[in-house]
Amino acid sequence: GISGVQSEGVAAVLDHFAGSNQATGKFTCDSMIDKRALHEIYLKPFETAIKQSNPKAVRCGFNKINGLASCENHVLLTDILKRQWNFEGAVLTDLRVADAAEAMACGVDMAFPRVGWRIKRKLKKALKDEELPLHYPKAAAERIQNASEFNVSDFSAPLSEEECREFAVRAAEAPAVLLKNHRGTLPLPLGCSIALIGRQAQNLRIQRRGINALEMESTRNMLSVFDDNQIRYKYCEGYGEQSAQDGELLAEAVKCASESEFAVIFVGFDDVYDNAASDRFTNQLPKSQTKLISAVAKVNPNTVIVVGGSALPKMNWIGRVKAVLYLPLGGEGTANALYNLLFGFADPCGRLPVSYSLNESDMPCGDTFGQDAELSQYRESIYVGYRYFNKAGIYAALPFGYGLSYTEFEYSRMRVNSCAEGWEVTVDVKNVGKRDGSEIVQFYIEPPKGDKFRPV
Repeated sequence: GISGVQSEGVAAVLDHFAGSNQATGKFTCDSMIDKRALHEIYLKPFETAIKQSNPKAVRCGFNKINGLASCENHVLLTDILKRQWNFEGAVLTDLRVADAAEAMACGVDMAFPRVGWRIKRKLKKALKDEELPLHYPKAAAERIQNASEFNVSDFSAPLSEEECREFAVRAAEAPAVLLKNHRGTLPLPLGCSIALIGRQAQNLRIQRRGINALEMESTRNMLSVFDDNQIRYKYCEGYGEQSAQDGELLAEAVKCASESEFAVIFVGFDDVYDNAASDRFTNQLPKSQTKLISAVAKVNPNTVIVVGGSALPKMNWIGRVKAVLYLPLGGEGTANALYNLLFGFADPCGRLPVSYSLNESDMPCGDTFGQDAELSQYRESIYVGYRYFNKAGIYAALPFGYGLSYTEFEYSRMRVNSCAEGWEVTVDVKNVGKRDGSEIVQFYIEPPKGDKFRPV
């Protein structure tokens, strides 16, 4: 993504560097992270992106790390980012910089636009009072100049509007994860009657709410897509605005489901539970939605759940329904992508990037995360997600890498050979089902036994 964006002469900026995982008190929070977890878990994605794609800029996080503000952390910005990783781009401030001169001395090169005028005034005073040596702003100017230069010989021809829409649909299809599909309930047969249930069918979750959210009034919903494709359906809201419980809407949905061959219910966290400005303290769906699922599943044996949003909820109802399809926030192509996935014009080939437990109490950070606006304790250290579940022997209902398909694949002839870079692993994969499909080949290794504690 970074290389693609910058090949067109547009700078990519990595944001929230680093350890900025808590929204509660995000301007005041001190992230207490041990050295190993910091390097192995929280700095690693930044390191990979920088070394592989060389983004033009990195922006500091709002938080402190082990007592030091991200913008005033010489070890983080200079020793690690610039010296160890050889980052050549510019470092931007966050929105609140306590000491502009100290920030520049620690490795910040450029002010975030909203606060630029205030920082400029402070730097001028620091230079005049000889509190900041001149070589710091000179070095910063050189890095900003370097970040402004692109080696773009020929811009690609712009895509047509139709090509952009098609690309958006493909992009929304790709991360879809099929979590359950009892006896091939999905894909739905064309010509069947469908009870389309849930307000989120008409108001799809295509992005998180927040300062950068787009107003997409023209974005299509499932009703308009079903109409365009002449699908037989009846729509019922099922629950009220902001997932409020409504007895009349529930009764209407149950009646509709009982009269249809299939019931497709759209659920997920709404803006109150899932937005960019606050932490989510539960993975339980609103009661109105869980009650709707139970009531509909009782009257329709072919109930399908479509879960939308940035995270999976607790699914203690999964045993009562025939199929569950999870679609992360997919952008403006979401409605058409869901149509293709539900009716088999696309294969859900996404796989879970995290493990999900049945109980919130199984999470090692459940008692501490988001509880203090001044302090965020990373007590779990390197034992994050599947690393913790495997080490503690806790059953993950949906493990890392899980996902089903509408077709079947056969693996054979796995070979492991040494090569100049280390080891090369190859395997033959064959689609042995009756449908086209895509497979993600996953290869798992285990660290050698040693003195250090390690995740499995």
